[in-house]
Amino acid sequence: MVQLDGENASIQYVNFDHHDVGKLGDDPFSVYRELRNRCPIGWSEKYGGFWVVTGYDPVYRLAEAWRTCSSAQGMTLPDINPFLRFIPIDYDPPAQQKYRHLLLPYFSPRALAEFAEPIRRYTRALVTSVGQSRKAELVAEIASKVPMFAICLILGVPLADQDRFKSWAHQMAHPGDNQEEGVAAAGELMAYMLGMIDSRRGNSASDLISELTRAKLDGRTLTDDEILSMVFLLLPAGFDTTESALGAIFYLLANDAGLQERLASAELSSAVEELLRYVSPVQCTSRVFTGDAELGGEKATAGQRALLVFGAANRDEAEFSEPDAIVLDRHPNRHLAFGVGVHRCVGAHLARLELRIVLEEVLSGLPRFRLDCAEGVAWHTGHIRGAVRVPVLFEV
Repeated sequence: MVQLDGENASIQYVNFDHHDVGKLGDDPFSVYRELRNRCPIGWSEKYGGFWVVTGYDPVYRLAEAWRTCSSAQGMTLPDINPFLRFIPIDYDPPAQQKYRHLLLPYFSPRALAEFAEPIRRYTRALVTSVGQSRKAELVAEIASKVPMFAICLILGVPLADQDRFKSWAHQMAHPGDNQEEGVAAAGELMAYMLGMIDSRRGNSASDLISELTRAKLDGRTLTDDEILSMVFLLLPAGFDTTESALGAIFYLLANDAGLQERLASAELSSAVEELLRYVSPVQCTSRVFTGDAELGGEKATAGQRALLVFGAANRDEAEFSEPDAIVLDRHPNRHLAFGVGVHRCVGAHLARLELRIVLEEVLSGLPRFRLDCAEGVAWHTGHIRGAVRVPVLFEV
């Protein structure tokens, strides 16, 4: 058996979990490359032991195999919240499919079309404001604002409440070393959302929370806890991941004027897919084996966990030619930025819409920009990877 963190381990960065992945900073991918080359499926003794899977093919197969590789015991490693399961991602079929089918109609391209123009107007106003200065911090001023505006628009959160909503969501998703603040923020957000759910019951509004209060599952209405669980999932899924993707993309653009030029003349639908592959905002997820299984010549047993490293799989040269190059018209492009199988991201179309709009408005509305090295760049820790801050200087 290949052991990733034993006495004979040849790689120094392998004894990691969701939190450690983020600590690899702006280039975890060289570490992933070494992992894939030396032990694409390996074993770590941390947290009672788990498999680390970095090759594209095994990551794809395990992410798809919900019957033998379950999500029902949480998708973080370690399990950061064993008391609250997020619907539908912390469930397996058939319950997962029933809940998922309640959400899918609201995140289809057709349903999201009505939000495109408000999101564009909001983004254009931000870009216009940012462009009036000689410098900017693109995460705080654009990347963190557009996804929160979009998900609040869909949920029906009033504009006046979005700043504190964003603050709670950030503290909950990225508590850092202060776990108490994260727990407190989650409690405040939970109380706020329960109040919203209660106030929306019985009305005829078209926002998602109101729609969920009227939805039927097996002939009954959803409970407050079920709706709350869905909304809590939609926050990181609909806000944090897209912000992180935008932050990482802005970092790439700020470091490469040529990429700005290429992207400005590219077909953006294809380019967005390639950028998602390249930055992989969701770096990894966890599964639990429901029975014994063969894993790359090794034997996984029931109850063992597997860490599926999407960020590594998306740079696997066995699947992608020139995986460390940004090929804006790459085809085919079977990236795993949104996962695969029954747990594929419900909000994938929303993320694509936001990324396309933001890139269109930034590339057409801002002067060319470069990284302000004097200010420095910071990165998220955790399984969602993205730049916390991207300070830039504009060409004038």
